[in-house]
Amino acid sequence: MRPRAFLLCFLILAAVARAQYMETTINLGVSPLAILWHATSNKVYTGNAPNTVSVIGGSSNQIDATIPVPLVPLGLCSSPSLNKVYVACTNDTVVVIDGLGDSILARVEVPGGPWHLAYSAKSEKLYVSCELHGRIVVIDGNSDTIIREVELTRYGKTTMLWNRGSNRLFCTSESDTVWVLDCETDEVVVRTQVEGSDGTWCYNPANEMSYLEGRRGIYVFSSMGDSIVEYVPGCSVPVCFAPFPNKLYTSYYPGQIRVLDCRTHTVTETLATYLGPFVCDTVKGKVYVGYAHKTDSLGVIDARADTLLEQIPCVGTRYAACWNQTDSRVYFINPDVGLIYVIRDTSAGVVETPDAGHRAIDVGPTIVRGVLFLPPSSFTLHYSLFTISGQKGLNLSSGPNDVSNLAPGVYFVRSEPLAVSREPSAVTVRKVVVAR
Repeated sequence: MRPRAFLLCFLILAAVARAQYMETTINLGVSPLAILWHATSNKVYTGNAPNTVSVIGGSSNQIDATIPVPLVPLGLCSSPSLNKVYVACTNDTVVVIDGLGDSILARVEVPGGPWHLAYSAKSEKLYVSCELHGRIVVIDGNSDTIIREVELTRYGKTTMLWNRGSNRLFCTSESDTVWVLDCETDEVVVRTQVEGSDGTWCYNPANEMSYLEGRRGIYVFSSMGDSIVEYVPGCSVPVCFAPFPNKLYTSYYPGQIRVLDCRTHTVTETLATYLGPFVCDTVKGKVYVGYAHKTDSLGVIDARADTLLEQIPCVGTRYAACWNQTDSRVYFINPDVGLIYVIRDTSAGVVETPDAGHRAIDVGPTIVRGVLFLPPSSFTLHYSLFTISGQKGLNLSSGPNDVSNLAPGVYFVRSEPLAVSREPSAVTVRKVVVAR
């Protein structure tokens, strides 16, 4: 074997031997501006300049389709239950793509330069922020038609965050105002002033609070948005939630990562100089950081210990990222060279540490596809479904339960007698894996 070939094989084997490594790069041939993993069909979508959307198989890493769209597709989001992907194009169009066949279902005219999207999975509504008008356009997810326009401000760009715990939409703009919309009525129910926000939001599913970047710290809003429950100085941009056990990773000038304990809202760690984007693998317990300061590498952080695990060589700047839960892959886009960097994790998943409410764990998980059947009992039982991070998801009942709208992943079903026993030993919990 030639020395150069031997060295190349050695480097590849050394990389694969690590748990997190650069699996491949995908050359799009165009400049990707936004990226999204769509759980329902296990596909990755990129909005590319000037006017295409690329569809990549989540398991194959192959480009399955290229969809022509209007100019500059900046925003992406999806509806898991309707299996639709939405693309905000700045020439006044929102494109609706069928997640099954990747054909265009509708083109919705939205004047004013749509650029930012948010989706309420509970109300099946798409919210579109327009760059040139301080308003939110509401599109019905079933009919793909505009059902309302909500005027907020005359000031430029508005960023949005859907709080799924309260089914409310949090919005802010350059006017330093936060508006909160009820996604059932689409009425503004709360209006609050903040100081110096650039509009970066982060949702914490563990406490159902919304976090907003401020000029000198982070504003913490209640689930309903009717109060600012905390202001945390010394942090800047809330970029990533990690359920280990309940923390946010925040970006702080000049490139530090500060770890915020969301139980006490205090900074517990300050890590090395890294810049975004950030994305968390909540199954394997890793946080991926797009750019290591002064080095051409991606950073991999152990989210439980807040320590650096890997620096993966990667030339160029990364602009956005997403996580593929099904195949344990993380994707970073580089529009300068038209590449997607695919990072693979082959480590074992996080070992759950049950609390007092999750004492009895059934080691063998139940594989569920569409319907979860819970056996009838001689007692009247109360069933609840929780995510792996401990957030309550659904109330369940004996017999068949439709769980087809849930994202694939690991969940826990907790059962307890109603008014029969208050003892913790009466509570049982079993693991359920929702698959497609």
